[in-house]
Amino acid sequence: MTRRGSVLRVRSASWDQASDSLEILDDERTVLRLKGTRIPGLIIYQVTIPAWLPVEASGALTSVTVEGLRAQLEITLFQGNVRVRDHQGSVSVRTLAGETVVEESLGSVKIQGWKGPVTLRGMEGSVSVETTSGNITFTDHRGGSVEAETVAGSITYDGPLPQAGTVSLATHAGGIDLALPAETDAAVSVRTLRGTFTSEFLTGERSGKSFRFQIGSGRSILDLESFSGAIRIRRRSSRE
Repeated sequence: MTRRGSVLRVRSASWDQASDSLEILDDERTVLRLKGTRIPGLIIYQVTIPAWLPVEASGALTSVTVEGLRAQLEITLFQGNVRVRDHQGSVSVRTLAGETVVEESLGSVKIQGWKGPVTLRGMEGSVSVETTSGNITFTDHRGGSVEAETVAGSITYDGPLPQAGTVSLATHAGGIDLALPAETDAAVSVRTLRGTFTSEFLTGERSGKSFRFQIGSGRSILDLESFSGAIRIRRRSSRE
């Protein structure tokens, strides 16, 4: 644990696996030193802080859970799971491998991942998600524009579209599945080269490179793109 100005850093410092030693320092003062003792491979930090305090969390093989924060949150991991709940403020998550779940968040959210699923529930704010092979799932999105893109994963969107907002979903090899309320108002743009498109708001099946249509008055913008996957829009009341 180190202090520098108003910043507090907590970490396990100088862990020498060869000699089974662990040393934790606080401002150059030794707080804990263990030698000649087998050290567990798992270290858990449980920290309670003021809700208004901005948080930065990082690690290699690390999982992070944050709940009730009312400030900026930045998480950077090599491998590990992330769970954020009941948050107000901007969220930034960068990870190479692991599952990311964000629930009941008010504020902008940006997630960049390489491998692992991303789940977002009850969001109210702009959302940007990029993954390479992970599936992306949106449930009960309350407001704010959405931009989601994955190379090999699929995208699921279950809930209303943001009023007068934009939802842009794109995948190369995966599918896109939307369950929308019957009262949806959206201007829809679809692009697919080898995939198919079906909609319960239209009759029949369409295939081809691109086309546009409108649901209701078209207040929201819905942009869908899949190179080879199936794109499907369903009425939410008829979910399977």
